[in-house]
Amino acid sequence: MSPRLLVSVLALLAISACRPQITYDYAKEPDPRKTGFVIGVNDVLSIDVWKNQDLSGRHHVRPDGNITMPIIGDVAAAGLTPLRPWRAALVAALAAASDGGVAPDRPLPSTR
Repeated sequence: MSPRLLVSVLALLAISACRPQITYDYAKEPDPRKTGFVIGVNDVLSIDVWKNQDLSGRHHVRPDGNITMPIIGDVAAAGLTPLRPWRAALVAALAAASDGGVAPDRPLPSTR
């Protein structure tokens, strides 16, 4: 190994070791365990309707925050948590649709 190459390698190692250390304060970030998952645009939701494969499937959240499901039409999803308010609204809409109470063009009540 030539002395010039050795000096160059040692100089590069010395320069790379002198870079400032970047630290990030993770305490400033919200704790996801406290807020729960929030559905967002471009999320993919897997919805399984018991004994009804026509309503089950994967649905992409569109840029307007809605998904489209057979029979009930557009359903607002973005900004909601999947477990409580959104699931209850979806179950209510599916129950009403099975009774003939929801038309595809009728909007689902907002749960925001």
